[in-house]
Amino acid sequence: MRLNILLLFLLCCSSVQAQKRMLIPSGCAFDTDVKNLNPYTFDADPQAQQIVGEICAAIGIQQKFQLQSADVKNALACERDGQRFILYNTDFLKEFQADARSKWAAYGVLAHEIGHHVNFHNFNEENPARRKELELEADRFSGFVLRSLGATKDEAKTAVSNLVNKTETATHPPPTARNLAVVNGWNDQDVRLRNMGVTGVNNPSGNNGNTTIVRDSDGDGIPDGQDGCPDVPGETLLKGCPDADGDGITDDEDACPYKKGETRWKGCPDTDDDGIPDNKDKCPYLRGELIDEGCPPADNDNDGIPNKTDRCPDKSGKVRYRGCPDTDGDGVPDPDDKCPNEKGDPNFEGCQTDIKQSTAIPDKKENINPSAKDLHLLITDENGLPISGANIDLSDCYGDKGKTNRDGKFYFDELLRPIDCNVSIHQIGYIDATIALRDFGKQKVKISLVKDTREDFHGYVFDEYTKAPIQKVIVQVQLPDGILETSTDSAGFYSFNIDPSVTYLVSYYKNGYVDAVVRTFFSSKDNNRIANVNLEKNH
Repeated sequence: MRLNILLLFLLCCSSVQAQKRMLIPSGCAFDTDVKNLNPYTFDADPQAQQIVGEICAAIGIQQKFQLQSADVKNALACERDGQRFILYNTDFLKEFQADARSKWAAYGVLAHEIGHHVNFHNFNEENPARRKELELEADRFSGFVLRSLGATKDEAKTAVSNLVNKTETATHPPPTARNLAVVNGWNDQDVRLRNMGVTGVNNPSGNNGNTTIVRDSDGDGIPDGQDGCPDVPGETLLKGCPDADGDGITDDEDACPYKKGETRWKGCPDTDDDGIPDNKDKCPYLRGELIDEGCPPADNDNDGIPNKTDRCPDKSGKVRYRGCPDTDGDGVPDPDDKCPNEKGDPNFEGCQTDIKQSTAIPDKKENINPSAKDLHLLITDENGLPISGANIDLSDCYGDKGKTNRDGKFYFDELLRPIDCNVSIHQIGYIDATIALRDFGKQKVKISLVKDTREDFHGYVFDEYTKAPIQKVIVQVQLPDGILETSTDSAGFYSFNIDPSVTYLVSYYKNGYVDAVVRTFFSSKDNNRIANVNLEKNH
């Protein structure tokens, strides 16, 4: 008998020690106001601990509040002496054990109270409008959590539908507003989960199914199990890994993570489009070649022609002479000109023709062959002014060559038979002319030469992908009266002598490559250089 009394005494004492009273000046209960409440509190039971644990795990937070059961209506959040609490009614949880659907109400109420803590709400808020806003924020958080746990939209609304007051109060909005907040939170998370491929919903832990818990350690909306970089916020399309420069290449695989680049260059840009990525290009803003580490080819004389294709790399020259100058302007580049400082005849290696060998006849007509003394050509410019020293080529007639005299005249010294041939006239700075002689029916034939306003233009052709020069590319320019054609050399180089300040259609052809047609304005600026062309290989 004494033993039974002792055991009963010990049990009663143990029960008394487990319960405590807590003074709560203010707090946020699920559907009522809390002022100066002084409930008894007890240790949390396993069921409540499991629900709260699942909620925290679903959203990836640590439980930094104390969970205790108490003689409260359903649940409330409060703070005391710097410590945050959630108090709940044990009977409230037990009411929902039998009905799987109503289990979500328990999850919803506890998620609502956790939402107050997660949002750091002020439990002493006196402004009624702001006080109601706090409840709606907690409701929205509840909907977000329940979608994370797998509840349907209707299941997420059971907490408000089954428990809340049917009218608006001084501290709580009407049920319609609160359910809307829950639905909005549910929708927010549903969109995120669907973007991650998580579409199913499940029942909470219990007899009817398993809970879907989505852990997202870095908070980027991608579950850790699907996140290639679970500890660093990243992009959905990149499996959760970050891409600081937005080039579609994850930072851990991007050789230039803070500069938007291309996949073929491992995320680095090629600013000058020379086929060498900026991180390996010593001249990233100037087009160059790999052999020169991305810098432009050496051009000692700055004539726009690289040393490797320049016949005169240390003397500035013209494209038509492959980089060599023509000091005397006679059309013969200096390396080939025997008289580089004296304007001469290209037919005599740039030197002047020996007067004794010339068929150019002086003004003294007494020395002229009587049979041809009145038969001559008169070469003038477009204004009618005579052109002296023009080259006359009679090789089609009887093999002679000569020059006009200072009056622009060229006399024939032999007419043994009727002539039916072509005479060619050439003079530096003018367009070549040809005249057909038919029996030379007149004493004088006048020919006006047109000024040659054409200029040398040049460009390069490269492979689109490798950026290597392409040789033997056929390049054609469509002229009003025909087609001008050339081809590229081993450096991908080509040039034209053509009228400037005109837009032409330029075509590029090469077996194994896609044909290209480019409308190009030939400008005298930029050293008469044509924009480089990149050809794409046929696939």
